[in-house]
Amino acid sequence: MPVAVDHGPCVAMHSVTLGRMRDQRSDLGATAASWDTSRMAAYLIVNVTATGAVAELAEYRDRVGATVEPYGGKYLARCSSPEVWEGEWDADQVVLVQFPDLESARAWNESAEYRAIAPLRTSNAKSVRLLVDGLE
Repeated sequence: MPVAVDHGPCVAMHSVTLGRMRDQRSDLGATAASWDTSRMAAYLIVNVTATGAVAELAEYRDRVGATVEPYGGKYLARCSSPEVWEGEWDADQVVLVQFPDLESARAWNESAEYRAIAPLRTSNAKSVRLLVDGLE
């Protein structure tokens, strides 16, 4: 199923630093090392800057959603004009994908379905991809 690209305003996202996460975990009586993140939501955050063939990037966008869904992934945001509150943002687009947990996100990233289309992105864009675990 093709994934629509939102070129309009983005929904503001709140980020939590790892330090704050550790503090919150400690407040709950658990150390960061013993905290079970296996069933917490995981988030893929991607900053993308086009560097090559726009048509191939469009094909990637059209096909990637079908590879995410079987792993429980859901696009939460895809935006080319985020509201920058601090610092400099120089990418063309930011993407936020939620997975049920880190294991599902990693399985998607290594899947044959995703690996088959990944070169459409990697050959035509500069990307920074971050996988982070959620708090719940």
